[in-house]
Order: sequence, then structure tokens, then C-alpha cells
Amino acid sequence: MELALSGVHALSGRGIVASLVALAALGGILLGLGATLVPQQIPPLGAVAYIGLPYLAAALLALYFVYRGQFLGVIGSLGAGAVALTFCLVLLLLPALDRLKPSVHMGEMVRGMEGSRPYSLATWRWWEPSFLFYAGRGAMTATQLTNPQQQIPQLLAKHPGPLFLVLPQRDLPALHADLTSQENLRELYHAYELYSRQQISLVRIDAH
Repeated sequence: MELALSGVHALSGRGIVASLVALAALGGILLGLGATLVPQQIPPLGAVAYIGLPYLAAALLALYFVYRGQFLGVIGSLGAGAVALTFCLVLLLLPALDRLKPSVHMGEMVRGMEGSRPYSLATWRWWEPSFLFYAGRGAMTATQLTNPQQQIPQLLAKHPGPLFLVLPQRDLPALHADLTSQENLRELYHAYELYSRQQISLVRIDAH
């Protein structure tokens, strides 16, 4: 930096230009992936091309200032790009990702519905420790079912209150088929879950 300011080296040195071109290329790649690959792999997230725009815009603007020999313009462009990237991550990407982590919302639903009343938790063909963290109380555990037809009546008989069960949404028909007339199922919530990349469902099961 001192050399560039003092004029010993031209601001348009190959190293600076190459770095900015690489930054612009990175921005272009992220923009392309965010616009095409991410929506394909995580459809509910949609296009996130905006994560590449700060890199690309900052690099192109900095290259312009390199051409003009304005060192402070280069620094300002990169600084503004860093701020823009932070805003994109904090205000756009992170909230969008949080919506694809439904354990928090499911936990709030369970706690809000039951308050201090007793209930039990279980999962079937899906597991995420954060669900137990947000939905459980104290030393409560969540049973990972392997045979719902047999285990659900046992859990309802063993624990007072309803059973809250999370499972892949595609398995809801099988769960309905496994239940007897002695068990009442109510679907509470459906959402896309980021880690397993599938739609999951929260249901409440009560014994008649």
C-alpha cells in the first residue's frame, strides 16, 4: 500500500489487477450458482444470486479506479463491497436459511400449546437434536420410533398427555394406516427442513 501511495509502483500492477479479476470471477461464479444450482438443490430457498453481486460489483468498480490510478477509490470500493455482502448475509440469506430450520418453530408450537401440562416427544424416520432442545423440558427425551403401530400406543399409555411426533411428510399416509381408532391424530405443521432436504410434519396424537 505504501508503495502504491508513493508512486514507486504503479497502481495498476499485475498483482492488484489479477486479484481484482479473481474477485470478480468469484462473484460471477457465486452469482451463477446462486441463480441456478441453489434453487435446484434447495427449491424453497429460491435464487440467492445476490450473494455474488457484492463481490462482482466491488471488483469491477475497483478495477475502474485502478485504471484511473485512484488508490482510495479502490479501497472504498472493496470496503463498500464488504458492507454490502454483510447486509446480504444478515438481512437476506440468514433469515431465509432460518426459515428452513423448523425445529425452533415446532418447539415453540409444542410449548405454547401445552404450557406446563405433560406431553411426550417422538420422531419417525427423521431426527434433528435441535427439535428436542426447543420442544423438550428438563430431562425429557424424544423416542425415535422404529415401529409406530406398536410403539405409539405404548408411549400414550406410559406418558400422560399427548404425543408430539415429527416425521417426513411423505410418510403421513403410512402413519395414518398404523393408527387405530383409539388414537386421534391432528396435523399441526408442515415445512421444508434444510438438513434432510425434505418436507417434514409435526403431528399431535391423543388417546381417546
